[in-house]
Amino acid sequence: MQKKTKKTKFALNLTVVFVLIGILGLGTNGLAQEKDKVTVIGQYLDACFQRELINGTILIAEKGKVLLKKSYGPANTEWDIPNNADTTFYLNTLSQQFTAAIILKLVEEGKLKLDGTLSDYLPDYRENTGKKVTLHHLLTHTHGIRDLEFPRLPLINTFTVKQFVKQYLNTDLEFEPGSQFKYSTYAGYTLLAAIIQDVIGKPYEQVLHEKILQPLKMKHSGFIHHGV
Repeated sequence: MQKKTKKTKFALNLTVVFVLIGILGLGTNGLAQEKDKVTVIGQYLDACFQRELINGTILIAEKGKVLLKKSYGPANTEWDIPNNADTTFYLNTLSQQFTAAIILKLVEEGKLKLDGTLSDYLPDYRENTGKKVTLHHLLTHTHGIRDLEFPRLPLINTFTVKQFVKQYLNTDLEFEPGSQFKYSTYAGYTLLAAIIQDVIGKPYEQVLHEKILQPLKMKHSGFIHHGV
């Protein structure tokens, strides 16, 4: 099989998504046609899995009714554990949306301001840059704080958030805040997590449960603790 690059795999996965949307967009008249649509979707997904285009669990619902729920591939290759409906998946940087939601809820509650600066909420952060960077800059990846290459990162759980901020994120700005966009994997949202902890006075994980996961009854979601 021809080796696929990350960009190629991403494009192929997008193709899978768009084809599924196209199939779901077809009209259904009656039970027989509904079954035909489910069969077509199932066959298409099976073919995608055979070509190594998908791995995970897929649930497709229409108007509140589950049409298809199926798992593909291993949850853990080393231990040969297959994916199933109860498999928990890493969200990685998709978790940034939860941090953003908490920040915006705190803004609604009057505990934070979007134009408030790092220096306003993290007094130990260096002033010459902290006074320039606002929460809005952090949320929108326009802050200019240098991000870190993954190989340079230790296991984050060996540090408190404050230690991580002090050791890795108290650096010179790469560009003036607000002057350009540059996606940040760690820097901006780690600082937002530190602000959340300082303002609420509780660990980020606890705030996440209280403000997002529990109200939305996300009983199978949580915070990952890596072994040290």
